[in-house]
Amino acid sequence: MTKQKKQYILKPGKHQFIPGSPAVHHNGNISDEEAEWYIKKLPHIRLLFKKIPANADVL
Repeated sequence: MTKQKKQYILKPGKHQFIPGSPAVHHNGNISDEEAEWYIKKLPHIRLLFKKIPANADVL
């Protein structure tokens, strides 16, 4: 089984997408599916990603 490369790459560090939320995200704990979901719900966090696929189904 081959491991697919991640299509959504966060900028270095830990990121809290929702202020006050206990959830903290980094490249080690977020899947492409989760990243896409968060970007759809919170479009302003696009700026926290250094890589988003060109054909992404997000705003």
